[in-house]
Amino acid sequence: MRVHADLRLKDVPGQLVRALEPISTSEGNIVGVVHHHDAVIGGRITVNVTFEVNSQKQLEHILSDWKERDVDVARLSSMFE
Repeated sequence: MRVHADLRLKDVPGQLVRALEPISTSEGNIVGVVHHHDAVIGGRITVNVTFEVNSQKQLEHILSDWKERDVDVARLSSMFE
């Protein structure tokens, strides 16, 4: 399953790595990352992440980790390939 996510991260060092780690630890494959550091809104920046996972369970684990890490998921879409 290919997943596209728009994440809103706190504009402080280390937040991008904290947001990407759950994908890696869930055995997901990061396909692309676009970091919009020039647009800070409410102390947060938008990062577009595209990644692949093998199951809905993997995706749910990533979403749970993001919630624990205070990563705001502004938009999420997925497509089975």
